[in-house]
Amino acid sequence: DTYLTRVRNKRLNTLLHDDRYTDIFDKKNQFDKRFAEYIGRDFRDLAALDFDAFAEFMADKDVIFAKPNTGESGKGIERLAKDKFENLHQMYDYIVDPAHRFGVIEEQLEQHPALSYVYPHSINSYRIVTLLADDGQVHCVYAVAKFGNCGKVVDNMENDGLCCPIDQSTGKIC
Repeated sequence: DTYLTRVRNKRLNTLLHDDRYTDIFDKKNQFDKRFAEYIGRDFRDLAALDFDAFAEFMADKDVIFAKPNTGESGKGIERLAKDKFENLHQMYDYIVDPAHRFGVIEEQLEQHPALSYVYPHSINSYRIVTLLADDGQVHCVYAVAKFGNCGKVVDNMENDGLCCPIDQSTGKIC
């Protein structure tokens, strides 16, 4: 009862958000397009990606992440290294194969060395959940630091990740 679980968070989102905007937050390709200026990494929607566009995207990348359009808790996300494939055609065929259910590809991010020191195999993140009240005030529901674990490439708790509360008055990880 001291932590807003994924299930409770989803219930709260459903209750408080306008249904007309749900897809923007539930579908990765729509989210990436809508918030492109804030994402800070290159990405492509697989629905509109032919081989030539893929080859152009991969020109300066050795590693990318392939993600399903829908899902949660980091499920179905894969870290793909170019050198693990015979060539770009094989990599492209793997990514667009419907069996993998990928919807977007994104470039790999470099995280701060201090976060890599804690866990180097995923991008460790902060999750800060806020609510905007009718009076215009923003209220922080909770803030946590998330870390990957067990060799996984995601920091989600349902994928063996770890989660630590952040003291909102000091900003320190507890």
